[in-house]
Amino acid sequence: MYDVIIIGGGPSGITAGIYAIRSGLKTLVLEKTNLGGQVINTYEIKNFPTYTNISGTDFCSLLYSQAEYNNLEIKYEEVVEANLSENIKKIKTNTNAYESKTVIICSGAKPKNLNLENEQELVGKGISYCALCDGNFFKNKTVAVIGGGDTALEDSIYLSGLCKKVYIINRSNKLRGQQILQDSLKVHIQENKNIELMYNAEVNKIYGDNFLTSIDVLDKTTNTIKNLEVDGMFLAIGRTPDTDKFNKQIKLNDYGYIVVNNKMQTSLKGVFAGGDCIEKEIRQILTACSDGALCATFANHYIKGE
Repeated sequence: MYDVIIIGGGPSGITAGIYAIRSGLKTLVLEKTNLGGQVINTYEIKNFPTYTNISGTDFCSLLYSQAEYNNLEIKYEEVVEANLSENIKKIKTNTNAYESKTVIICSGAKPKNLNLENEQELVGKGISYCALCDGNFFKNKTVAVIGGGDTALEDSIYLSGLCKKVYIINRSNKLRGQQILQDSLKVHIQENKNIELMYNAEVNKIYGDNFLTSIDVLDKTTNTIKNLEVDGMFLAIGRTPDTDKFNKQIKLNDYGYIVVNNKMQTSLKGVFAGGDCIEKEIRQILTACSDGALCATFANHYIKGE
């Protein structure tokens, strides 16, 4: 029996775990893939206090080191079922079953898709969600980055140093990323001359049998379609909360994000949530860490009846 089980090993989950263990609570973190969550795919982190510039990989390594220093128990298992309505919470993973007095959900978010025919079949065969992970496979090749936010701009800047040509396909008439990233992109466009921005554009068809070969791009201004021969396509069109397995038990908003109160508690007693899976305005590493600290603090109060 655990005092706290934390679902998710990103910044929010690990921070919650550190705060819980330091409060004397028997704590377990369950992470289905890599410690650090989405952060491990980040090329550069420049907006986290104490670091002028740190890679996502290095940040996650430090996160793990701190978890290890605090003797935080972490198991790499995927949660397949959660019974959260009773006083004793029951969690079943792909390999084990656990019980806990409280649960903290830090399950994060997963990448959105274009929902095009043949898209899923070509994931890993030219279609990717992670430029940092897969960019080197496309060295000296032509790629497209789909999106206009922070991730799309970061991916494009990174890929421009590897690839022969980078198309940025943005569905609106302006970019949504931070101004500092837009300014950096302009510099890279001028220096590398291998980035082409396409505004008011959408991918409406993809081609390839065993590997991606080309995409059709709709120009919404002229209502014309242009076929681009590309070796790779990186999707950076946002994320959707990874909350499917909880949607019949706790309250979610219309977009699938978990609704919490000012004590990070969900609609069920003893169940808390933080990070990118909850309803909030800003989703950053710093705010995720803050959420985790609050979750653990209020879980401790709940257990002690405070």
